[in-house]
Amino acid sequence: MSISGEIIVENLTGAIGTEQTRQGLSEGYSVFKGKASRGISEREDTKSPHYTIIATDTKDPGQQYRVVVNVKSVVNPPDLRVLLDTDFQHPIVRQFLSLDFGFTAIEKANRKPGGIALDFIRGNLFDVRRMKVVPADKDGSNNDINDLIDFWVQRAIQSQKADIYAFGEPFKQGFGIHNIHMNQGNSGKFARENGVYQDGALFFHFHDRNTWIALFCAFQSQSFHTDDRTGDPLDRKGKVARSPADLILPEDEKQPEEIRIIAALVNPTGDDRGKEFVTLINTTSKPIDLQGWSLKDRLKRELLLEGILQPGATVTVPIPAGRDRDFQLDNEGGILTLLNDRQLKVHGVSYTREEAAIPGRTVIF
Repeated sequence: MSISGEIIVENLTGAIGTEQTRQGLSEGYSVFKGKASRGISEREDTKSPHYTIIATDTKDPGQQYRVVVNVKSVVNPPDLRVLLDTDFQHPIVRQFLSLDFGFTAIEKANRKPGGIALDFIRGNLFDVRRMKVVPADKDGSNNDINDLIDFWVQRAIQSQKADIYAFGEPFKQGFGIHNIHMNQGNSGKFARENGVYQDGALFFHFHDRNTWIALFCAFQSQSFHTDDRTGDPLDRKGKVARSPADLILPEDEKQPEEIRIIAALVNPTGDDRGKEFVTLINTTSKPIDLQGWSLKDRLKRELLLEGILQPGATVTVPIPAGRDRDFQLDNEGGILTLLNDRQLKVHGVSYTREEAAIPGRTVIF
């Protein structure tokens, strides 16, 4: 995903600009932790409606905060890609628990692999193919994005043991947070907001069941293949896309024409070093040359691949014993990402500390 060469972005007029025009999220990137107290939909707004959660924090119960979630895009197509995961399991949630109530700024120096900052692409938070296009407003119950959010907001309000976590951009004025959606892969006037490790999302944590609910949203105009430094969308050659027509959108990708990560031995019996492995499968009907392909771990440490993987065949990739800065599988939970020879993401998975707890047991993805 790291791309060398000139970085191209589009400025506010839609013309090609330079990296000097870039702003990212102008008010910074933060996470808000609080308690939901009320939910407000804007169904009468047909242009740019939102769902707003009124929330408080335990440090100052009298202070109200606004958590503002986009439910429709101002750019066509207007309906959002949405994934509501009602049993979200990922090693990153362990970092959420240490957060104080209220706002926590995530400075640029901390927007990196292995940290608390969200990145839909690099963090392997979910499989993009699970996202569905969901309308903002549709007659009936439980069939639009307002309904999806409101259901869990009301559950959180009723529960005495539920916290909400909202990642996004804090308001310039007032107490609130917005841009709770993917914040990379944009072209046109919103390209100025692109960046890596600054995506927005909404989480509900129900303490009594230790259950995490996650809401991930993206605009249909956004690409899920982006430059590793800028978050700008890439074309199929791995170069920065110069026009919206060059973007790789989820519906454009041929599935399941790919190699997939299907298993890993994360926690071998006894000494880990040199005993870990990752298993790949070629799901296509053709041999694939793995020269130039690579695996990356939670900290983006790289393991180069080689050889020919035949149709329908699997390969077990041993993890060589190395130094701390070399590729490794963390017993405390981690992620695995497979990149092709153009450095485009092909597949990504995650595993938790609990899944890796039993020595000698292979984790299945």
